[in-house]
Amino acid sequence: MIGEGDKENNKYFFEGRYKKPEDKKIWIFISKVRDDVEASTVQKFIQEKTKAQLSKIAVKHLATKTQSKINKCFLIGVENQYKDQVYNTKFWPTGVAFSRFNFKIGHHFLKDGISQQLT
Repeated sequence: MIGEGDKENNKYFFEGRYKKPEDKKIWIFISKVRDDVEASTVQKFIQEKTKAQLSKIAVKHLATKTQSKINKCFLIGVENQYKDQVYNTKFWPTGVAFSRFNFKIGHHFLKDGISQQLT
């Protein structure tokens, strides 16, 4: 459960770090992207399809262990309100694979300070 109380004249009041659902991002992993595609291209593609603010779309190229010319990968963060759109197979270009980003498996991608960049 999450507290919902107000300050109510309490000099010892403190706040939690909980974000409202509409303030949260969903995180997506895309792969099988051609090598000539840049993060900015992916960001603009998502912006055009969702009409979201460009500044609210986070995209980071992920260097994988098996760098391949035919399999570039990206971590993407978008606002929760676009969840149904970005999880639709018709949203992504033909041949691009996508899934929910698994932070337990992909935690090594976050070692370069990416978590600061993608908030």
